[in-house]
Amino acid sequence: MNTKEFITCLFEIEVNAHIAHLQTKSFAQHTALGELYEGIVDLRDSYVENYQSIYGIVKGYPKTMEICEGKDMVIYLKTEVKKFREYRKTIMETELQQMIDNVIEFVNKTIYKLTNLS
Repeated sequence: MNTKEFITCLFEIEVNAHIAHLQTKSFAQHTALGELYEGIVDLRDSYVENYQSIYGIVKGYPKTMEICEGKDMVIYLKTEVKKFREYRKTIMETELQQMIDNVIEFVNKTIYKLTNLS
């Protein structure tokens, strides 16, 4: 995974969480997914702005995003966290690593809520 793919994954999480939020019949899931799609925006924006302060404006995002309607969100999010951990290893700047850690922490909290509070 490269930086553009990481950022695109954060856009995908926002969209997929929002779709799942609108489709779930569970109030606990509805709430957890709402927090996810709202919160991921600020984490993504902060990461991109910090990254761009070092490397310049990111251009050339992938043309498509994966929409996972009906997919098990816990499995989906766990898969994304694994990718994020691998991406983190490629980043040298500790402040950017910390921001990736913040994304992972936030997504893991959602996984916990979806698994244990539904």
